[in-house]
Amino acid sequence: MSKYFAIWQDIVGNHRFELNSLLDAEGKVCLELNDDMNRKFTIVSENCLSYRRIDEGDALIGIDDLMASAGTAKVFYRVEESDFLQWFHMQSDGIYKNKNLQHFSICTSNDIIDLITCDIPKISFIV
Repeated sequence: MSKYFAIWQDIVGNHRFELNSLLDAEGKVCLELNDDMNRKFTIVSENCLSYRRIDEGDALIGIDDLMASAGTAKVFYRVEESDFLQWFHMQSDGIYKNKNLQHFSICTSNDIIDLITCDIPKISFIV
């Protein structure tokens, strides 16, 4: 079972988010989000090896894991003992096993976006 740990709460607070766009170009994934105060944020992963987007209504097992380990619904998570990361290692025949890959999850009102990255994604306000 994947274990979820909330991150970036000090930056974003406890707000609901919507995904505006997801751009995948040249190994970089960029998400643009709006919160319930109509502030815009970007999340950029410079070295994203894999990602997935699923409607939150279809991610029943993932949401159960999230609620069991994090206990409350936040938006941004670092995921340990990740099923998605295990799947990625299996699909890539373990060639990244010696790398420090990380799984991050972004849970908006309607979407769950999971990123497997070599680094911590950067979050910033759009002014």
